[in-house]
Amino acid sequence: MSYALKFKKDGSWTAVKKPWIKHEDAWRDVHHVWIKHGGTWRKIHRTAISEYSVVNSTTIYATTSDQSGTYTVPAGVRYLRIHSKAQGGGGGAGAGTGGKGIWDGHYGCSGGSTNVGGGFHNHVAGGGTGGAGGMIDVKIEVAPGDTFSWEILQVQTSSVSSSRLELPANTAGGSIVGAGASATGATGVNGGGKITFSGVTTPGVYEHGAGATGSAIAYPGLGGTGGKVQVSSNCTSGSGSGEPWGYEVAETNGSNGNNGSADVGGQWIVISNSSGTGFSGRPGAPDSYPESNGSPPEYTANDGSTSPFLLIQEYS
Repeated sequence: MSYALKFKKDGSWTAVKKPWIKHEDAWRDVHHVWIKHGGTWRKIHRTAISEYSVVNSTTIYATTSDQSGTYTVPAGVRYLRIHSKAQGGGGGAGAGTGGKGIWDGHYGCSGGSTNVGGGFHNHVAGGGTGGAGGMIDVKIEVAPGDTFSWEILQVQTSSVSSSRLELPANTAGGSIVGAGASATGATGVNGGGKITFSGVTTPGVYEHGAGATGSAIAYPGLGGTGGKVQVSSNCTSGSGSGEPWGYEVAETNGSNGNNGSADVGGQWIVISNSSGTGFSGRPGAPDSYPESNGSPPEYTANDGSTSPFLLIQEYS
């Protein structure tokens, strides 16, 4: 709702930006102006946030432990900016094939179930990227003495494991692997650092009775899924113990994790509210072998950037 307290100067009506009153021989600025009309009190002016300056900023960073606390609006503060970014999700792990009897690989099938050939192969499926964390950036009207609670859940830094599908080259390496056999890398760890800021504001008591309850929550991103390798078919060139086996293998990269959401709800008097994403998720495992032994790497949930945080700025 907009308010327009105006005065007439030189024949033109001009909006009042910040009214003042003289009380006990001292001039004091007035944030709200009310009038009683028809037996009802009505607000006709609220000094805009642009007429105030940031006088203090407090930043609380997420750690490997849950944190919580309270915050009380100090004297003279009329607006708060609540800005938070949650952690991104972990990248999905990769999956790859190995070959017992031949160095980390296998033959293909170039001509059906009895024709091993088609070259020598390795297969890798990459993991999906973790989803970005949610972001809150909201400015609300408050009154001195208003009390809020906040909570920041712990960040996640645990790793997830890659997966390997062994495809023996012949009887020396074990038994032939049938169609449908597969290996899937682990899904990345969901991000941490969920951030909640909630409480009751009282500058609008005439509009909302005892006060306006509200909350601002930034949710972390989810982990990307792992890659998958699966045998489509196999082939043999003979029944002897040393005869080679071949395999055709399908590769499916993992899917990206969902982004975390951000929610501002309740009856707070919201001056501005910007949405967006917080910290990026961790990349998934690559879809190619980065190491000579063909083992897909592991990835952690930590997004590798600044820790999730809650910023509280005071305008006075």
